[in-house]
Amino acid sequence: MAIPAITTFELFQASGILTGKEQTMLSEALGKALAIPLEHEAAGVAGIVKSRLRDGGIQLSSEDCLIAGTAITGKDVLLTRNLKDFSRIKDLKVATY
Repeated sequence: MAIPAITTFELFQASGILTGKEQTMLSEALGKALAIPLEHEAAGVAGIVKSRLRDGGIQLSSEDCLIAGTAITGKDVLLTRNLKDFSRIKDLKVATY
């Protein structure tokens, strides 16, 4: 399992509402996952994604665009429950669970 650094950021934003046990489980799961850093190329692709969506009248958070940019540049499949947003991004391969 690989997790983009941006996803780690998103997960820890919610950590204040997690119980101590849930925080420990989150930290352990992240410790076992391969961390995917945010690279310049992925950030550039994310900027293009954000711009194209905005030009089409679609709003998507910068974090989600950065996650998409990371997956696109790595030629990875993004596993998400958020098909509504991510399925609108050209060149992004998406799977759900």
